[in-house]
Amino acid sequence: MRYPSRIILVGLAWLALGRLTADTVLPVAVVPLGNLSEYRGRLLDRRAAAALSLQFTGAWSALDPILVQQTLEDLGVPWPPETSDLQRVALRLNAALVLTGVVRQVQVQSHGAQVTLYLELLEPLSGEVIAKGQGVGKFESPEVLPVDERVEQALQKAAGVALGTLAPPLEVGAVRQAPTGDRLTVTPGAKARVSAKMILLLFSPAEGAAEAPLAAAVIEKVTPEGLDCRLLGRRGEVVAGARAWAVGRLP
Repeated sequence: MRYPSRIILVGLAWLALGRLTADTVLPVAVVPLGNLSEYRGRLLDRRAAAALSLQFTGAWSALDPILVQQTLEDLGVPWPPETSDLQRVALRLNAALVLTGVVRQVQVQSHGAQVTLYLELLEPLSGEVIAKGQGVGKFESPEVLPVDERVEQALQKAAGVALGTLAPPLEVGAVRQAPTGDRLTVTPGAKARVSAKMILLLFSPAEGAAEAPLAAAVIEKVTPEGLDCRLLGRRGEVVAGARAWAVGRLP
């Protein structure tokens, strides 16, 4: 699949950038979705990514879709992208997570449409898929609207449902001391709900605007002394006090 540099989305004004907030902690790169449906509407893959980007709120936020698209082009990412390709995109964009997936089905009725999406959330430092979700969006109108408009309305609804099936990131504690080799201990907050196999992203101790994680770790054991974790990958030095966010889990 080729990514043309000129991006024109019918009916979309790329409002995602306006939804970004300065106090967001986890930036997410949403890449164009694959299209497994029989519907061949124009730029459905990127329209799906744009629809998803509009749905992010709270502790995570989608990066500007135009910036993600341009990065795909600059890096010459093929279609479908491999995990290593998505890792390169995340590194270039300083993204904490990458969201990808497919449009599984598009059904067009006389006065409506139905769209089914399947999503995967990738943690790029480990290369692991840490969450999966899906959603169905239905749209009906008493008026006879153009097919593309009906599909667009259903797509927007499917994006909201699908993203809603993924648990948003949650801050759960802080690193007790600098890692020893690939081992570290996280002290959880009093109300943190954690369990083995949960994936943690570690961020600078300083509160601030959107940033990339220092490292990724998996909880291997929950003990009275804290969370016994193993580092899966890092791009910066992890220090005592680094904030730990739960973002998903291993199968």
